Amino acid sequence: MKVTFTVESKQADEWVEEILTSTDVFRRDHAGYWMRGVELTQKRGWLVFDDEGGYDACDETAIEAWRAGKKLPGGYYRLDRAAAIKAWIEGAKRYGVEWFHKEDATAWDVALQTALLEKIVYG
Repeated sequence: MKVTFTVESKQADEWVEEILTSTDVFRRDHAGYWMRGVELTQKRGWLVFDDEGGYDACDETAIEAWRAGKKLPGGYYRLDRAAAIKAWIEGAKRYGVEWFHKEDATAWDVALQTALLEKIVYG
């Protein structure tokens, strides 16, 4: 049986704001051991690169594609509003709707990996 429900959470707004405006997510004890911020804009959020995935870094090509809204090279991801919301939802599924303030850096990492990489790859 599939059940769908809606949750209103001020914490979701706080999480999205934190992800899209702070560099804390790139600390080594969060997701910074695998994910590197390449560029941040207020409109697009973060362009990030998977430093541990065995991809060749091509930041200039990726930045051009990102700015144009085109497909990104392998290993690059859009950490935009939609991805931040998806990550918050993944965190809420695993840890409950209060997770953002109750959980630790590992929870941030798990939420971001499942949102961007579709599964837990690292850690």
